[in-house]
Amino acid sequence: MINQKTLGIRIRFFRNRSNISQLNLENEIGMSAGSLSRIESGGINPTKETIIKIAKILNLTSYEIQYLIGPLAEEATIEEIQEVRKVIEPYLKKRRTLAYIVDDRSRLIDVSNDFLRLGNLDISIYKKKILGEYLPRIILDESFGINQFFDKNKLKEIIYYSFARTYDELNFMDDDIHLKKILEIVNSNSIAKEAWEEFSRNKKTLIQSEKTRTVTFNIKGLIVPLKYSIETLWFNPKFKILEYAPTNIVHKLFMRLT
Repeated sequence: MINQKTLGIRIRFFRNRSNISQLNLENEIGMSAGSLSRIESGGINPTKETIIKIAKILNLTSYEIQYLIGPLAEEATIEEIQEVRKVIEPYLKKRRTLAYIVDDRSRLIDVSNDFLRLGNLDISIYKKKILGEYLPRIILDESFGINQFFDKNKLKEIIYYSFARTYDELNFMDDDIHLKKILEIVNSNSIAKEAWEEFSRNKKTLIQSEKTRTVTFNIKGLIVPLKYSIETLWFNPKFKILEYAPTNIVHKLFMRLT
């Protein structure tokens, strides 16, 4: 559970974003005058029931509520990351598994061996290079060599949909150091910056359709569209696994690698 000062700062951010005064919010949920001021300054710790009432009036999403009183409230610890890697390692070593794990701050936690093998990347060397990095940086920074495997004709679309998901999951973390670092990454790329500004203006949640979950790769000269699914890890909801469904073309490419 986050400390009450941080909780107060986050409640103030959401209230100001909704353009509602402390007095009006107090009246809406039946709080005594001055109570919200003390909550936002960290003077008192609100009950879970009070936070839920505030969230309802401010129309917070489930992600935003979790940032106040759920698993998103604090970033994953080193111990949690190590545990996830340990549990998921056997699965990521399975042949023809195309998957990677990210945490709730968009950091790459682990990636399947065959995902790297498909790109002719040395597994041991490359994992040391990219694990722990922000996924937006890995996508944009040419020094990581990942974007060379994207279809160049679809690059803008790939960046757009990728950053739409990142925006939905992180934009409300106003006081979080990881959002600040990701914004630096966004502002360093014209396509990502344009997309982020569009999301900020529209403030619409992206529907994860089949189209938005399809990434077009260029693998050994072959243009291969792959659709991924997203699943929260049941034993720790701070982490998600994104897994691509191999197509017939990919299976044939794997046969060449064996």
